Amino acid sequence: MLAPTIASAPILVLILSPFLLAAPIRIAIKQESSKINDADALYRQAWELAESGKHELARVNLLGAVHLWKRINKSERSAQAILQIADYYQRTNRWQYALYYYKQLQNKTFPAQIRVVALNAIAQIYVQLYQRELALDYYWQALHLARSIKNRSAQSSALIGSAAIYAQQGDINQAQAYLDRARRLKQQYADRKSEAMALYLIGWIYRKLGQMTEALDAFKQALAIYQQEGDLEGEVLSLCSLSGLHLATNQKQIALEQAEYAVELVEKRAKQSLEMAYILRIRDLRWRACFMLARAQRALGRLEDAAKSYYRAFSHIEVMQWSPITSNDDYRITFLAERQTPYRELVDLSVERGDLGEAFYIAEHARSRATLHLLAEVQRGDRQPLQQTEIGQKTVQSIARLRTELLSPQLGDKQRERLQTELREAELQLEEARLQAQMGRLNRFTQPASLKQVQKAMLQPNDVLLGFFTGENRSFVWLITSENAFLEILPGQKEIEEKVKQYLNLIATKPNSLYLDREIAKQKKFGDELFRLLLGKLADKLKPEQRLIIAPDGLLYYLPYETLIHNGRYLIETHEISYIPSASVLGLLQQARAKSGSSDRMELLAFGDPIFGPSQKARLRGGLKVKADEPLQASLGSYRLPPLPNTRKEVLYVGELFPPDQRRVYLGEESKEEVIKRELLRRYRRLHFATHSLINERAPSRSAVVLTLDNDPAEDGLLEVHEIADLELDCDLVVLSACRTGQGQLLSGEGVVGLTRAFLYAGARSVAVSLWDVTDLSTASFMKSFYRYLLENRSNAAALREAKVDMLRNGKQTRHPYYWAPFVIVGLP
Repeated sequence: MLAPTIASAPILVLILSPFLLAAPIRIAIKQESSKINDADALYRQAWELAESGKHELARVNLLGAVHLWKRINKSERSAQAILQIADYYQRTNRWQYALYYYKQLQNKTFPAQIRVVALNAIAQIYVQLYQRELALDYYWQALHLARSIKNRSAQSSALIGSAAIYAQQGDINQAQAYLDRARRLKQQYADRKSEAMALYLIGWIYRKLGQMTEALDAFKQALAIYQQEGDLEGEVLSLCSLSGLHLATNQKQIALEQAEYAVELVEKRAKQSLEMAYILRIRDLRWRACFMLARAQRALGRLEDAAKSYYRAFSHIEVMQWSPITSNDDYRITFLAERQTPYRELVDLSVERGDLGEAFYIAEHARSRATLHLLAEVQRGDRQPLQQTEIGQKTVQSIARLRTELLSPQLGDKQRERLQTELREAELQLEEARLQAQMGRLNRFTQPASLKQVQKAMLQPNDVLLGFFTGENRSFVWLITSENAFLEILPGQKEIEEKVKQYLNLIATKPNSLYLDREIAKQKKFGDELFRLLLGKLADKLKPEQRLIIAPDGLLYYLPYETLIHNGRYLIETHEISYIPSASVLGLLQQARAKSGSSDRMELLAFGDPIFGPSQKARLRGGLKVKADEPLQASLGSYRLPPLPNTRKEVLYVGELFPPDQRRVYLGEESKEEVIKRELLRRYRRLHFATHSLINERAPSRSAVVLTLDNDPAEDGLLEVHEIADLELDCDLVVLSACRTGQGQLLSGEGVVGLTRAFLYAGARSVAVSLWDVTDLSTASFMKSFYRYLLENRSNAAALREAKVDMLRNGKQTRHPYYWAPFVIVGLP
């Protein structure tokens, strides 16, 4: 065959061109097919690695598969793969990994329909981790995106999820509003389970409103759907709710039968469950079912059976709280706070059966367990401050910069709104980073103290521990010395707390000087009645000059027992008094003090008279209550904190009590957040802050000690709870000379979560805090007296007592408890 000539070459090319063009297409198809096969293979390997617990290798393989899919424009396939892996991790309670993959899907290159599913899933995980603020934020994002793509089922999921959070927080109106919005979507639920969840929530709301018939109907409808869908969790929860409803309406036998069926269902499934994560979910159902069974059995008079069922519920809760998934602080605090009722009812039943030692043992398991765990963690050195991590440093710096910018008076409304939005996002990022750091740490068991161990912790022969434990129908107080233990039965929680609220209104309100004697007489009469209500016959066992260590419960955390009247005198006149979260915490703090010691110790580090901005008239040392959902800097902008000139005099006076080489004092402009962070804090025996505070009862991590607010973007001047907890202290006393520093989020069992707890966690063994607003002038005078007595080698509690008695006896106006009673010692006496 002759080679083609130049002239004939174009004709030949035309003839061969279809074949020439098809070759690269075939090659491309072959290459694409090869990449698809490679990606699929990597994905299968990722799944197998995830199931076998090799999570980092699984991540590498999955990301490799995603990269290959993206190169051939298969972004939807890659999104589906990530979603499937994330769903697997969520089902198995490996939330740390699930969150990582769901967040990968927030890249806008992925389809919006998948992104909105991932947003709802992230919110659901945060609900399970008790990060409800974060959960609401992600539900809001999901709702916004679902509206934009007209995905009604995703909207419904976000609305129902938000309603559930508000219901858990006790905000019935808001929960009902979100449910109504979901129902207006013409029942376009994501699936039948979402419809059942909505019905369950409706039943819960009706129950709270006392509409029993409507609640019964809603729970029954929810149960029917859960049974049709084969949803064990929903079925058991519905049966438990129905059992409780029938018990409330005195249908005890029906309640028993429903609880027994719930236990039967969950125990049968428990035998089939092998995977650890699913076993934990089953345990959550088992304690609920056993608890409802115990209640029904007790209502029917079957006390021995009830005790066994209560113990089964108790054991499941105890195992659950030490699982790896409960290692973050907020989870454990809320987890135990929301599971207090079984403990409290078991304590009551143990007392009824005459087993007082067992009642104390159970009570200690219910009290301040998260605080106990955190303090044990500090002693073991198991923590790593978030700010030492790269992401923590960057986020904290970003928040400080934004808060500093918000202080500028030249900001326009739009600029301020933009900065506050950025700040809100940065604060949420910090919460997520903190959560991730905590989820990765080791979770170790901390055993509460027994009655004998508590008695050994009584260091002095005259030490007396008064441990309170409130219950729905009746409450208890233990009086414990090194040799004996006594128990008194008190009225129910509601009656006690109503009396305490009335009394606090009397003593925490500034008295009218024109009617001072009348107001004091009224207060003393009420104080005598409240003392007898809270101590009963145990009052006769108190002897003068005993040192009282009080472990309160519920609203009793806000009661200064010093003001109660015994034999015609204030309790402070005859006793040293201090407070402790629980008897178990007392022993742990004593261990910490025994380990303390340094050859290079300083006596005092003090901060006072910070600069807050434009001058205003000073009245109170603000303990400003701020909203959970607004940035702290917005609160400062709203309230414009006044200066506190007497704090300068207070700190100067206190400082001069110590040798110059044993003190370090920072005043005015120098009283900065960055100063305390760069100090070697473990050297100081005492820390003193004379300033304002910000108190957030809904989101205690945002409570703060306010230091100088300047234009330095490195720090914002707000020493927040999470920053305090990251400090490294080894001190005998922290004094928070400001308003309401002893307040915070009051949680059942755990007590007050706020500034006090943060300083104990940081390494303080005692914290002096205030329970209500204090005046700038009288507080300065009180603190001077307190430190004079400390320098006489008196204990913290003894020095505080002397300072209070001085103010009580030596001032005509300051005789009223409003002036001398607000400051208390929390921690070691």
